[in-house]
Amino acid sequence: MYTVLVIDDSEHVRNFLSDLLSDNGYKVREAASGEKGLEQFAEEKPDCVLLDVILPKIDGLEVLKRIRESDSVTPILMMTAEDPGWVRMSCEKFGANGFLSKVFDPENILEAVENAILDAET
Repeated sequence: MYTVLVIDDSEHVRNFLSDLLSDNGYKVREAASGEKGLEQFAEEKPDCVLLDVILPKIDGLEVLKRIRESDSVTPILMMTAEDPGWVRMSCEKFGANGFLSKVFDPENILEAVENAILDAET
């Protein structure tokens, strides 16, 4: 069973993603902040991370950078409600594997997670 870490300050988003992923066979860990997300990542290295760009204190780009300092393999899919071009470019620059709009389409989320994990295994 693959583990997905969802890092998002919105309880609604975390619950939605947790339900969607667990209903489709994934083990889900959740973190409501960048700090907690980094702790969760260190405790149980997940197979994939869904990471919100905009978080209080430590934003998603900083979390991405810190994870990439020690792990260049685990797939990280960035999420945001807004998609200005510089955000996507910054995410890619710091090693994100993909980008999801928070206008969630369950099929797209499941496909992105599955593809990210499979790509990381090859």
